[in-house]
Amino acid sequence: RFLLIGLLQMPCVSIECMVSQTWATPAEMARSRWRYVNRVIAAEISAFTRYYDRIIQAERLEHDSGLLLSLIDCPSKSEVAPGEELPDLSVEPQKRTAILLNGLFNHHLDIQGLLLAMKSRLARTSRPVVVAYNPYWSWLYRLANRLGLRSGAEPTTFVTETDLRNLVLLSGYEIARIRPAVFFPWKCLGVGVF
Repeated sequence: RFLLIGLLQMPCVSIECMVSQTWATPAEMARSRWRYVNRVIAAEISAFTRYYDRIIQAERLEHDSGLLLSLIDCPSKSEVAPGEELPDLSVEPQKRTAILLNGLFNHHLDIQGLLLAMKSRLARTSRPVVVAYNPYWSWLYRLANRLGLRSGAEPTTFVTETDLRNLVLLSGYEIARIRPAVFFPWKCLGVGVF
């Protein structure tokens, strides 16, 4: 289960968690599953970003292929490289901008510092969109890495929803929406995918 979180800046910011086919190798099967997961998450994010002027992915992780950003429906898409600062969006109060933080909370050791650093660069019309991994599935991510079904660094930081709510409030944001998505990425007893 991934969490799409929408945050609102308190006196001024906002943060917003199967195709049946034959595969030649287990790696192809795993890639197809992750494509499905990314399509579901992108559909959730696209529900509101299609009405925004642009989306910017901040600090894309090393193992992130950029697939999620490419699947999101938004007129303009761009990235900010790791180590670079977010553009100053506070000077563009008329432009609606979504800031995509895909898995960043699960690989960042100072989430509050990250949110505070972003806050001064956002306008009231900017909304951070957070995709976070469920902390209760950390064992599954480790197992998937060991079996070769998932590549990339294992998430180091798992934050529960309560912890996240507290970090967000301490950073001066307000959660606009938490939307759990992708509960189980495989067909389940003939019921289908949900």
